[in-house]
Amino acid sequence: MTARRIFLLPLAAALCVLLVYSQPALCQSMHYLGIEQGLSNNSVTSIYKDPHGFVWIGTNDGLNRYDGSSVRIYRNVWSDGHSLIDNHINKLAGYGNKIFVGTQKGLVCYNYDISGFEDVSFKSANGKITAITGNVNALQIDSAGNLYIGTDDQGLFVRNKNTGVCSKIQLSGDNHAFTVQAVAVGRDNRIWVLVRDRGLFCLQKNKLTLLDETIKYANCLTADTGNKVWIGTDNDLFFYDGKLQRLVKAPFNGKLNSDKIIDVKIDKSGDMWIATNGGGINIVKPKGDIVQHIVSERNNNLIVRSDAVSAIYEDNESTKWIATLRGGLYTIDSQPNKFRLIANDPFNKNSLVNNFVLSFCEDEHNNIWIGTDGGGLSYWNRKKNLFTNYKTDKTNQSSLRSNFVVSIVKGADNQIWMGLFNGGIDRFDKATGRFVHYDCFNTATGALDRNLWKLYVDHHNHIWAGTTRGGALYLYDKIKDKFELFDAKLLNIHAIYEDHNGTLWAGDYKNLIKIDIKNKHHQFIDVKKAVRSITEDKKHYLWLGTEGGGLIKFDVGNQKLQRFTEASGLQSNSILNVLTDDGDNIWANSYNGLIQFERTKQSFKNYSASDGLQINQFNYNAALKLTSGELVFGGIKGFSIFRPDSLSVVSHGPQLKLTGFKINNRSIENDPFYTKGVGFIDLKKLTLPYNDATLAISYTTPEYSYPDKVKYEYILEGWDHRWNEVGNAKTAYYSRLNEGDYTFKIKATNTDGSWSNKQLQLQIIVMPPWYRTWWAYLAYLSVASFAVYWIWRYRTKQADFKYEIRLANLNTEREKELNEKKLAFFTNVSHEFRTPLTLIINPIKDLLHQPTGHSDELNTIYRNARRLLGLVDQLLLFRKAESVNDSLNLADLHISTLCHDVYLCFVQHAKSRQINYQYFCDSDETIIKADREKIEIAVFNLVSNALKFTPDGGEVMLYLTKGERTIELKVVDTGCGVSPEEGKRIFDKFYQVKDNTARKGFGIGLHLVKNFVDSHNGTIDYFNNQTTGATFVMHLPYKEDLNDYSSHVIKDDEQDLSNLLNDVDGLINWQQPVDEPVTNLPLLISDKQSVLIIDDNAGLRSYIRKIFHEDFNVHESENAENGLEAIKRRMPDVVICDINMEGISGIELCAIIKQDSSLSHIPVILLTGDPDPESRLKGIEVGAIDFVSKPFDKNLLVARVQGILKDRLDLQKYFYNEITLKENTRSISEHHREFLYKIIAIIEEHIIDPDFEVKSIADEMGISYSSLFKTIKSITGQSVNGFVRFVKLRKAAEMMIDTECNVNEAALNTGFNDIKYFREQFIKQFGIKPSEFIKQHRAAFHKKYSVEKAIV
Repeated sequence: MTARRIFLLPLAAALCVLLVYSQPALCQSMHYLGIEQGLSNNSVTSIYKDPHGFVWIGTNDGLNRYDGSSVRIYRNVWSDGHSLIDNHINKLAGYGNKIFVGTQKGLVCYNYDISGFEDVSFKSANGKITAITGNVNALQIDSAGNLYIGTDDQGLFVRNKNTGVCSKIQLSGDNHAFTVQAVAVGRDNRIWVLVRDRGLFCLQKNKLTLLDETIKYANCLTADTGNKVWIGTDNDLFFYDGKLQRLVKAPFNGKLNSDKIIDVKIDKSGDMWIATNGGGINIVKPKGDIVQHIVSERNNNLIVRSDAVSAIYEDNESTKWIATLRGGLYTIDSQPNKFRLIANDPFNKNSLVNNFVLSFCEDEHNNIWIGTDGGGLSYWNRKKNLFTNYKTDKTNQSSLRSNFVVSIVKGADNQIWMGLFNGGIDRFDKATGRFVHYDCFNTATGALDRNLWKLYVDHHNHIWAGTTRGGALYLYDKIKDKFELFDAKLLNIHAIYEDHNGTLWAGDYKNLIKIDIKNKHHQFIDVKKAVRSITEDKKHYLWLGTEGGGLIKFDVGNQKLQRFTEASGLQSNSILNVLTDDGDNIWANSYNGLIQFERTKQSFKNYSASDGLQINQFNYNAALKLTSGELVFGGIKGFSIFRPDSLSVVSHGPQLKLTGFKINNRSIENDPFYTKGVGFIDLKKLTLPYNDATLAISYTTPEYSYPDKVKYEYILEGWDHRWNEVGNAKTAYYSRLNEGDYTFKIKATNTDGSWSNKQLQLQIIVMPPWYRTWWAYLAYLSVASFAVYWIWRYRTKQADFKYEIRLANLNTEREKELNEKKLAFFTNVSHEFRTPLTLIINPIKDLLHQPTGHSDELNTIYRNARRLLGLVDQLLLFRKAESVNDSLNLADLHISTLCHDVYLCFVQHAKSRQINYQYFCDSDETIIKADREKIEIAVFNLVSNALKFTPDGGEVMLYLTKGERTIELKVVDTGCGVSPEEGKRIFDKFYQVKDNTARKGFGIGLHLVKNFVDSHNGTIDYFNNQTTGATFVMHLPYKEDLNDYSSHVIKDDEQDLSNLLNDVDGLINWQQPVDEPVTNLPLLISDKQSVLIIDDNAGLRSYIRKIFHEDFNVHESENAENGLEAIKRRMPDVVICDINMEGISGIELCAIIKQDSSLSHIPVILLTGDPDPESRLKGIEVGAIDFVSKPFDKNLLVARVQGILKDRLDLQKYFYNEITLKENTRSISEHHREFLYKIIAIIEEHIIDPDFEVKSIADEMGISYSSLFKTIKSITGQSVNGFVRFVKLRKAAEMMIDTECNVNEAALNTGFNDIKYFREQFIKQFGIKPSEFIKQHRAAFHKKYSVEKAIV
């Protein structure tokens, strides 16, 4: 709770306590503290100041701790044993960290060590510990720290400081209960005790001895420094003289305001302060003379508010604390006031007319004229302290014309002149006591300027008058006795001053003006703000007070300005008045206090209301230096008068204390978890959890005279980078501090504004969260170490494992390499087998087509040759099956036919071994979508394995059945069966059954079966028969289940064999077209097309030659090198080349041919014994026109060669017609086409006839020339002559391509006698010269002939 201090008596003169019998004034400041400032109750009963500087205040409703600016209240909290026992406080006392609180319900102690209250108990005679629960009337502590407790009905208790135990004191010879009303500690720790209804006692050696029984009842006991004890009663004041041992009535009782004495205190100077109930305070000097009374008068509310004074307390700084009943608490400073305040007293006619002071003037008698803002004029006779007030009286024309007196000056003959706002100028006539009125007439504008602001008298006694609100500057003409316009250009003059040279200076709203009185050539110096006051120091610098622009020092010589602002130390930038004192220091007032600039220290010192000023806000023009050296400044609550050289600076050093500590908005003062048993007031170290790092730290410096002058700054080392200047703020806030060690430091200024070297420090340790503690990091380190070890262990095992894998891979690679070499050997052998198989299969096929008597034997030979070819292909298929690029060539397959064919292949073998070999099929029309080659191999291998492992005389059965979604093939044998160990690996690659009776194989048969069946989305499995042998079961999906394995399918791009044979038949019957018969050529010339065969197998070359020798000129080469030479030499029409040859392969030769521009037009057909699509792809990429696998079908090979040549011939004819313009794509009717053909035939028939004319064409066509012209023009867009020329040129082009004629011969043979004309027209028609035409097209379209070797 914050208390706003109210200074009831801030200045010495105004707050001097009223005296009875006109005694001198108490020139000390009095301050008030009540419920308005946070006090719990205005009925104050007791006061105590502890060693930490806090003042404890007991009231009828709670205990208060006060630090000069804020109050903290302690009250009883129901069911809280650590709270105050009762809210009605009677007495307070204490020492060290213990504050003893006497209440109506007993005694408790506030212990700083626990920041809470604890009971005070005593040990009874029977040894029982009992709390003191009676009404506590008295608490006193002797110099040894022992506490004396006076109670109602429970008597007197003494608490021993060392033991902390209270003992009860009994009256001598009387064990009855008694009441102690007052206790006093005298010299030599003599204890005086007043027992109600018994008298005055003295405590010695824990025994009470009766001294006097005259007084049965008393309110207080006070021992002086001598041997006297003063007794206050409801009926006068008494004292007991220890030397005389008798009771004496105080000699000044009749002079006291009241006989009811409540408290008596003797201060350090020996003055006796007597508190009375109803008479206020009476102060008595040691000699017995009453100095003054401090009372509450109805006519003066600036003194105490209650005459019922309950207690008086003097602290260590000699400050008096006055407790009143219902009137609150008052303090009286020990230091006298620095400033004297003169203010209006509404209950006293002999006072200032109004508190709003605007102007001053000192007359020849050193009395002061005071002008106010709306209150009129006061004349203060300082010697007699009498005020004479003047106000406007509308009924009296000689009265003051306006109550707004803004400026007052003393003119010649000591006449007083007054500038009035909205009233012109008045002069006071002392002889008559009347006011003489003057007007300021502006001759330039023709208006009166009634709003005066500043009057000034120069050394010539000239009176200058400045006006505001647009008014001009005026000068008094003594002869004319009126004010005349000085210069209409000088407006709003608010400040006027004459320097030591007699130069007149003035100020307006923004300029300092140097006035040229003679020539009126004024100098304007821009100072940016309104100039309100001007003065000159002893060094002849001008000092300007500006409103908003601070204080300005002006060097008249060099015209330079030096500005002082709030940043320089001013309280405010609005300086209203400036004066210099006798020490040449600068004094200025503002809206925020009084300012002193010390010339020697070049520093500012600020004064405020707490120093005794009337208030912080001052007024314009209200400043004056008196002839006595005193300075007077006026404001809104009167005016202050003081001597600058008598001001003494009181410096109180700060006593910094912690007053509160909140974590997450929760106080920890009583929390032992944080304080660790240390009193909060003495706390030096605090440890906080990480989640409690949101702090609010409160601190203070107990200061009771000038609390507003104490400034603070703090820093949290480890968090803040610099000190935080916070002014009067007393709480520091921090949130979300990181873990770490911090030091919170606070420092404060002394009351004179200088920073003290004393600092309050608090070490704050913020613990890290559990996951950032040392043991957490230890755990992290342990986990990390374990992880590193585990990773190291893992990597070591991985390295070992990789090494083992590498060894296994090396073995596998070695094994694979051996297998590859073995497979490569068989593959190469199989390639070699395919060529002789070609020479076997094709001749047998030819014999089968001839009517012979050996068809059965030939069929057997043909079928087994094909079977041999399939066996040769197995190794190739196996390698292909291992490749991810292997794909299915799906086609409709009669599975029953395929199975029957495979069955027939082994009939003869089964008979020879006397094996019961049979095939059963439930449907002959079962069709599936499958790759015939792969399924055939799978079935063949299953049957072959069954026969191989079946002994002679055994049994092998094939069952083909049709299921709902699949067909099922069972191969059942009566062989040795499959053991469980072998069954686990029977489908593995290269696995062979260890059976000496069986023929050894490659170990790839069943692996291929498994691979091919899986690729068809089928299944293959086996089981042993009950008796002997094994059964292998294969399931394949129907045609409609194709989508289930479509991702494995590549459609076969070849036609069915039947369709292909039909195409072949068509090609065989096709006859090579001949444009014109070649006649009259020698027999050694042939027009047959040529074929070049390149193969390293002489037999195959001979067979192919036999196929083509009747219709083609066939040439042979045994390798690619010779073949390339033959191609260049003979330029064959077709090249048939084997792929696998020594040296240059067929694919490489094809690439060479296609890269040569002179040979690239020759088509190349590649032969290979490897049906791998990769080989085919490579051949197509290098430019091969076709690809034939060995063994090949003779008719298919012939058909492909003839088809290639036919396509080439058609292409040549197309380009021939395009080049010779023989055909046109223009669309014409059939009638017009026949008409044009007839005309062309006529022209070609008479092409070299010199007498042939256009008219001849018309005659032969049987139409007129005009009709001929129109018809040709409408069809061709040309004239008749142009069309004839076109036909002739086209014929010439044909001759140049088809014959060996030159350009001249072609021209003459087509009727062109002028060669030059022929060339021009030829170029126009064909866009090329005739000679170039021959070069480009004759070689490509000229008919070829070859030499018949047989004839040669």
